Amino acid sequence: MTYDPLQAPDPHQWLAMDEERIMAIERYHKREPTRLRNLMVQASIHSVVENQVAMGDQYEAAAALRRLLDEGLDRYEAVHAIGSVVAAELCEALKHPPESGDPAASYLTKVRQITATKWRSMETK
Repeated sequence: MTYDPLQAPDPHQWLAMDEERIMAIERYHKREPTRLRNLMVQASIHSVVENQVAMGDQYEAAAALRRLLDEGLDRYEAVHAIGSVVAAELCEALKHPPESGDPAASYLTKVRQITATKWRSMETK
């Protein structure tokens, strides 16, 4: 499979793959002129976002992606914006595991709150 973050992958085909997803994302990034510090981490986070989007409205990522596209981001930027929330929440969970409650609640709240404006301001820092 060829991955292009500007085009939504077929959800059924995407979800039917295993680690091939991450390898397809890595191949895409290797073709890009910008080199990443950690390609495996980048590809893994992309995969998490694409997985959630492919699962549809049972995850907030699908609605967030639509909203970010409506706000003017291209699909690649929108995946990165959502991925930035995934990465931040993973890091926070590793530093401070939740004592009780729903560990995904913070992630869901932040995915609902990410906007194109917030993402663009994060990019410039």
